[in-house]
Amino acid sequence: MGELHLPIRFSVTSMVNTMFIYTKPLLPKMHYVCPLPIIQQELLRHQAVQIVAARLSRMEPPLQREVVEYLSDAHSHLWSMRRSKPTSSGL
Repeated sequence: MGELHLPIRFSVTSMVNTMFIYTKPLLPKMHYVCPLPIIQQELLRHQAVQIVAARLSRMEPPLQREVVEYLSDAHSHLWSMRRSKPTSSGL
């Protein structure tokens, strides 16, 4: 029942290949050609929070919608590593 620590070493076989991967866009090409409007992004974000909140409200102990909104930072456009830690470890 203790902790297990595994060291992992990432090695690069080809520096050119690695640089090529880092220069590729992160999102699909269609996102840059025809991006979603801000209003639609907000609606999708709101629906995602509602779905997660409905699921977590059935857990034991239940989480309220306000907690899910705070953890997902629904009203911010910036992603936070600090707020992602509790959500990823709690699910």
